[in-house]
Amino acid sequence: LGRIYETLPDAEGTKEKIVRIMTPEQTEETLKSYFKDSFAGMNMLLSEKSGHLIDKGSIVNGKFNVIQSTTSPTNIGMGLLQYVAGRDMKIVTEDEARNVILKMLKAMDKMEKHKSGLFYAWYETNAEIPYPTNQYVPSIDNANLTAALKITAEAYKDNTTPQGKEIAKISGSLINSQDYSAIYDKNKGLLVGGITQEGRKETWHPAGVIG
Repeated sequence: LGRIYETLPDAEGTKEKIVRIMTPEQTEETLKSYFKDSFAGMNMLLSEKSGHLIDKGSIVNGKFNVIQSTTSPTNIGMGLLQYVAGRDMKIVTEDEARNVILKMLKAMDKMEKHKSGLFYAWYETNAEIPYPTNQYVPSIDNANLTAALKITAEAYKDNTTPQGKEIAKISGSLINSQDYSAIYDKNKGLLVGGITQEGRKETWHPAGVIG
């Protein structure tokens, strides 16, 4: 059963109070409505030129404003998953999902990357092909993006349309081109934080990120 909470003030600050218990069907409909709202908000963050999610924006007096037009591997992965999920939940059509995802992937295929095939930390999206704004290679961001690429490839592996086949092909190619040994610590069996702009492998290990 699902639960909806509202925050109510009390003498000590605030606390959460259950206001309604929902059936599984009601829970599904509520979560879908949340996703639809999130989808609409994320759509506002899509760069018109590259199709990728920008990092920050704001809405002032009903008008959307770009705050930071760069994007990260995590943001890129979220953009892919947004449309895979949107397709599955029938928020967007099959054709629209394929068009947007393929645009993202074609840009990714041409983007400058580290020699390991891993992506840099930040890219400027105000271009048809986003370009890196620094040379740092983050392990967590790349792991997030690789997971998103895997989900995208799986989502389209049996798609028989020309675009669907191309989505599966490019997703798989990007994954296969990545060499995580560049950010792997053999002694610890963990990924390190990343590779610095000077080309030095860092020695710290992000929590929960295994090799």
